[in-house]
Amino acid sequence: MPHPRGRGPPIVLDPRHPAVKLLIKDMDERLLHPGTERVYAELRRQYWILRGRQAIRHHQLNCSTCQHWRAQPRVPRMADLPPQRLRLLSPPFYSASVDCFGPYLVKMGRRTEKRWGVIFKCLTTRAVHIELLNAMDVDAFLLALCRFIARRGRPKEVLSDCGTNFRGAERELREAFAAMEPQLKDQLTAYQIDFKFNPPNAPHFGGVWEREADGISGSGSEAEATMSLFRNSNYTDTYPSGQIILPVGSPLYVGVSVEEVDSPFVVVLEDCYATHSSNPDDPVRYYLIQNKCPTDRRQVSVTESGLSLHARFTALLFLLQDEYQDTFLHCSLSLCNQRSSSCVPSCTSRRSRSVSTSEPLKPLTIGPIIWVK
Repeated sequence: MPHPRGRGPPIVLDPRHPAVKLLIKDMDERLLHPGTERVYAELRRQYWILRGRQAIRHHQLNCSTCQHWRAQPRVPRMADLPPQRLRLLSPPFYSASVDCFGPYLVKMGRRTEKRWGVIFKCLTTRAVHIELLNAMDVDAFLLALCRFIARRGRPKEVLSDCGTNFRGAERELREAFAAMEPQLKDQLTAYQIDFKFNPPNAPHFGGVWEREADGISGSGSEAEATMSLFRNSNYTDTYPSGQIILPVGSPLYVGVSVEEVDSPFVVVLEDCYATHSSNPDDPVRYYLIQNKCPTDRRQVSVTESGLSLHARFTALLFLLQDEYQDTFLHCSLSLCNQRSSSCVPSCTSRRSRSVSTSEPLKPLTIGPIIWVK
């Protein structure tokens, strides 16, 4: 019992006694199940329980309420891999998955057309095969499948989305692939391929090949490009970034470079223009290069474009120099695949008809350039 006046030495108690256990339980519940030190401090006001902290911890370990409030989230156990992922003795692409990405806008002469990509992925070895689709219909897909079988062999089964849970795909792609589903099953019977679709509204299915499609569709736009202004025609010494002061009549030596891109790609100057503001969407523009070609060969000379990951040109801005205002240079670039088309711009009066496989990059800006006498 506590001292009648609340003073005097605390009462020494045995932690193994049932009454002491009930005392600890009562204090723990009255304090709303706090930590060990909080319960121990309140009990020490009147009682001295031998090995009190150990007794309180033992009680809280067996208290369901304490364990409920202090439980840590746990990572759920991973489910077993499907059998398609574990066929180690089978040839590559024996169990494959298919997904589509796009569309991409390409130029066919003067008109613009759409192209899609179809990606086949081996579920066991994680190998990837990509084919081109001219249209999102059954015939185009079967032609791509025939090309795939000719190179990789005939798969036993092919897994795919049902067309309603494409992540990051456009509505047109989803609707077209969904319309292909019933016809594909009939057409692929002759190939003896088991074509399996994921259940509808199941975004947790197909993550193995969805990541590949997302990475491929956004790979071109993630290339890092830089644009610099050089001091000489050899393009060896650059001006520091930011404000640049030049005397009136000085030529501009502009160089562009792209890093960390696959070897088949080269950089092409699409449009380069000057403005009096840092906004690349300024409606008042003075074009230096338009549609990959110089607007005035007397003032603009393209040294290199469409040959490597570097592009260079020289410009004389007599019109802007007379106004003595700040000048900003903007350039729109694209990556061109040399294996698919000719990337060197043809600036003659009559241009050949070819399919452009260019991927646009983010526009670049340098400046301001201040002209002084």
